[in-house]
Amino acid sequence: MNIIVTPYKSNSFYFRPDNTLQRDCCKDFFIPNGVKKLTATPILYVKVSKAGKAVSQKFASRYYQSFGYGVMINCHFEGNDDPVMKFYAATSVDNSSIIPMPLWNIEAINGEMTNFSLIINNIEVFKSTENPIDVEEIESQIAVVSKNCSLRIGDLIAFELTSHEIELSQGDSLQAIIGEMNQIDFKIC
Repeated sequence: MNIIVTPYKSNSFYFRPDNTLQRDCCKDFFIPNGVKKLTATPILYVKVSKAGKAVSQKFASRYYQSFGYGVMINCHFEGNDDPVMKFYAATSVDNSSIIPMPLWNIEAINGEMTNFSLIINNIEVFKSTENPIDVEEIESQIAVVSKNCSLRIGDLIAFELTSHEIELSQGDSLQAIIGEMNQIDFKIC
């Protein structure tokens, strides 16, 4: 399974390894040794439901049916001045892609499931009350990704919902409210 991440308002993408996937959204996140800065980015993601390669945007709606919200945690390590290695180290830490289940049918993307809030220490730091990603943007990105990379059933395509990373500290409590449900609730240890 691939986790394909699209930076905020971009048509570029990068992959996070599957060891980063954390579906238990109430399991505490333990900061690895050597981390000087910890950040979070809220995401909306779709789950690929049909394998494909070189999918035209016109037919991309056939390749996904559901979506959800989550959080990507990035660990910025001390040392290492190589920007490429810094990026890979920041985005490949175990259990750092917090992706809750269940998913919602894609038709709900314009309804009540557009309310998504990220709360740190009981303070709302991010809120989306309208459709943060539209269907056209999802389908365009499926075409971009599948041009050179095969899509497999179960792959996740994640869209960052903000251009800035939200700083986290040891001891912080992180929650995400989706619609009226508390879907993510864990501590940074």
